[in-house]
Amino acid sequence: MQGATRSSDFSKSTYYWGLLGIFIISLCLRFWGLERLNTFVFDEVYYAKFANNYLTKTPFFNAHPPLSQYLIAIGIWIGEKLPFGDGITNALTGSVIKTWSYRWLNALTGSMVPLVLAGLVYQLSDRRRFALLAGLFAALDGLLLVESRYALNNVYLVLFGLLGQVCFLFAVRVDAAFKKYLWLSMAGFLWGCAASIKWNGLSFLLGIYGLVLAAWLLKGFFHFIKPPRSIHPTHPVTSNSTAVNHRNLSTPSSAPLSAASTAIEGPTPSIPHLFSLPQAIVQLPPLALILGLLVLPIATYLVLWLPHLQQNPTPGLWEMQQQIWNYHRGKNVIGQVHPYCSNWISWLMMSIPVAYFYRTGVSPYEFLQPNAPSTGAATPIYAVHAMGNPFLWWMSTIAIIFTIVTFLSQLGKGISTVSGTSPQQSSILLSNRFWILLYLVVNYAANLLPWMRISRCAFIYHYMGALVFALIALALWIDLALRNPQPPFPKIAKGVISLSIVGFIWWMPIYLGLPLSQQDYRLRMWFDLWIQGHPVQTTSNLEAIQINLDA
Repeated sequence: MQGATRSSDFSKSTYYWGLLGIFIISLCLRFWGLERLNTFVFDEVYYAKFANNYLTKTPFFNAHPPLSQYLIAIGIWIGEKLPFGDGITNALTGSVIKTWSYRWLNALTGSMVPLVLAGLVYQLSDRRRFALLAGLFAALDGLLLVESRYALNNVYLVLFGLLGQVCFLFAVRVDAAFKKYLWLSMAGFLWGCAASIKWNGLSFLLGIYGLVLAAWLLKGFFHFIKPPRSIHPTHPVTSNSTAVNHRNLSTPSSAPLSAASTAIEGPTPSIPHLFSLPQAIVQLPPLALILGLLVLPIATYLVLWLPHLQQNPTPGLWEMQQQIWNYHRGKNVIGQVHPYCSNWISWLMMSIPVAYFYRTGVSPYEFLQPNAPSTGAATPIYAVHAMGNPFLWWMSTIAIIFTIVTFLSQLGKGISTVSGTSPQQSSILLSNRFWILLYLVVNYAANLLPWMRISRCAFIYHYMGALVFALIALALWIDLALRNPQPPFPKIAKGVISLSIVGFIWWMPIYLGLPLSQQDYRLRMWFDLWIQGHPVQTTSNLEAIQINLDA
């Protein structure tokens, strides 16, 4: 069997119709019954209230950068003028406003995350099916859905971080120096916005630092980056093929990823040139890199504090940064006993989700909108859990681990053969698939490993930045399996996709806060940790847990 070619990929029309379908489904799921729970859910007690404080000019102290609250405030201001929300209001923010008004912008933002992720993958690989699978998996994740339906801040962090990386890849692809400066400047602005949501938004920038560093290390390793004189006797490299070819990213690699990926892909054909990402990175203007990767992120972060400081001059800017730093360094008193605290390693298996909302049958249902869905059970449960799609989550963990192992294998093989006589073997470190693996490993590590040294209470939603790269890794291997008609790979790939869809539908009531009987709720909560978290003396049952802690 010959290696996969463009003919195995989706057509443009299929790709764009697929993206449209993903967006419509994501949009409907995020907006349907958005005001169903007419009360604060989880940290809305902070973010929705703080956002309204900006509108009412009420002084307050904020322990986090302010951009997410600015955006929620803009959403409130616009939402109050729109004829949506069914007139469902509350005064929990300090003003009587529609519940819909402080949630709709999050819902719209979250609907765009699958599209942005698909766009990023396409810029990286030029593979439409690979990109569409990544977008589909993002749309099928429960944690991304839950975070999009309430006035919380993590979905903004993910969107800005991903958009910054998309702009960086645009800068790598374009030829004109002006456009490189433009795209890198936009990337720097977006990474500054991500840091202005939470400091861990800088992890997306850290991943790009790793990518740039790898390209320059490779340049030093080879002394220069250029394709060997001949890749194959029938495909000599001409002067044209040594140029940066930004659109030929779908060319198969000159070496298999591993024994497993060889089985998936079949023999790898000869290629007329090498993937140009490392060459394009080292050709970026140094001044543009400094501007986009250092100056603009810092400047954007500082400027975005100004509206907050104008309304709340005390503590000052420097004192605020010190308090945030001390908070991230120290052990939180609540964190020592909080039932849903979890460490970074537990996130890989989704061991301890967070109960954002939990109420059993109470009459009247003061927290429900009129005509909300109900169940025939005498004591229905209304619950919202910040948890992923378990099947998708576990498979993405397997995929990213396999990606890391394959990357390390290829790295070792590339280093050991780079001085050999075989140009195809020595080109491993320059191949497009190696750099896709490197991109995933570096960005996953940048978003996960910093949490190893965090001693305070952390929660599963801190994994969201790393999760999107695990989903890309899963999409990569599923796409490779679908490209090989040799059994059983296509069936396995289709089974993974089907299982992800089934899991998403099965756990959807937990994501959307739909009523469940006691039995149906227990059928979805497979482990006690999913319900109660860690057993603590200060908590007797779920309804007593009022989680008002954010990081």
